[in-house]
Amino acid sequence: MRILIVSREYPPASVGGISRRLSNLVPRVLKMGIDVDVVCFGGSSLAGERVFSLDPKSPISYARSRRLSIYDGTRVLTDVWNLDRYASMILSSGRYDLVQVEEPVFGPFISSSVPKVVTTHVTQLGEVGALLEVFNSSGQISRLVFSGTIGWAFDRLCLRDADVVVAVGPVIRTELCRYYGVREEIVRVIPNGVDVPRKVNKVEAKREIGVDNILFLYVGRLVDRKRVGDFLAALHMVRQRGLEDFSALIVGSGPVGHALTRLTSGLRLGDRVTFTGHVDDRMLFHLFEAADVFVLPSCYEGNPISVMEAMAYGCVPVVSDIPHLREIVRTHENGLTYPVGDVESLADALLTLATDDELRASISLAARRSALHFSWSGVASKYVRIYHALKHGDRTF
Repeated sequence: MRILIVSREYPPASVGGISRRLSNLVPRVLKMGIDVDVVCFGGSSLAGERVFSLDPKSPISYARSRRLSIYDGTRVLTDVWNLDRYASMILSSGRYDLVQVEEPVFGPFISSSVPKVVTTHVTQLGEVGALLEVFNSSGQISRLVFSGTIGWAFDRLCLRDADVVVAVGPVIRTELCRYYGVREEIVRVIPNGVDVPRKVNKVEAKREIGVDNILFLYVGRLVDRKRVGDFLAALHMVRQRGLEDFSALIVGSGPVGHALTRLTSGLRLGDRVTFTGHVDDRMLFHLFEAADVFVLPSCYEGNPISVMEAMAYGCVPVVSDIPHLREIVRTHENGLTYPVGDVESLADALLTLATDDELRASISLAARRSALHFSWSGVASKYVRIYHALKHGDRTF
């Protein structure tokens, strides 16, 4: 059996969770006897799969240090068209049993007679709602317009002829059915997975990166809806309340990166906060192991891999109390939650965990146990069952 995966990003090119999901899914699917080819922007083979790469004309496949301009948006449309036309040409060879699209906005123009599986990490209308919550500058207008018009239309075009739609969480499933009219019976929820290390040694990990105090960590794109500025404001508040001995790392890049570094300077946190930019997986896992507290202040998510990876390494998650994150983190059990945008409550949570070693250790252990419920092998098995069922015309998977 041979499948073609169509994705804007594939390792080593990475924007967010799509690349990380595929980097864990594809090698496992190959081991289960499924032949995989991939069409993407800028990727390379991980485990023997064939990769067909296009060179994008826009910033579509890379984390940007600036906002999307109208000119960039026009080039994005061209890149999506070229990606889908290339995939359609490959599919016309008759060698494939099905096509899998990672994120519907990147597969509206694919033409093929084989069954189609569409994985949905976020929806464009969900993005619109998130952008409206954090709208504070004219620089966001182009992104808002794209998601609310062309992005929404692309989602609809791709989803309307999908045989199976995979949602990464129940909330995304609800959005698909409510906003796009996707039939509930064709939607399957397959969350992300995680590899849980057998042992975690935070003392040694901290020593290796030169940290000897409480370490707060953020990992993700630096975009408006992630509300990383709330994290910085909370750190400033924590310091005002008397906690001086802490460090914080912000891992990732994106269009609001420069604004966040300016905010850090303005809050006089430069001696406590370090922006690392993008790091490779080996270093990322090392940082998870060293960190005590992981912070995700986002107002909109799908099923963020970073939260589960943090939990796997005993890093206590402190996340905004939104439905998408409630699926993973249960407050005062395996993490702490706070009302989205409530900087004071976030500061309270950070200060509590920094000063209560017993509570932090207890939640850290519970977080690691929770992470055991998510496995990449389980994710791969669920996809393979869908593949075989579609090949044989069975919709009871």
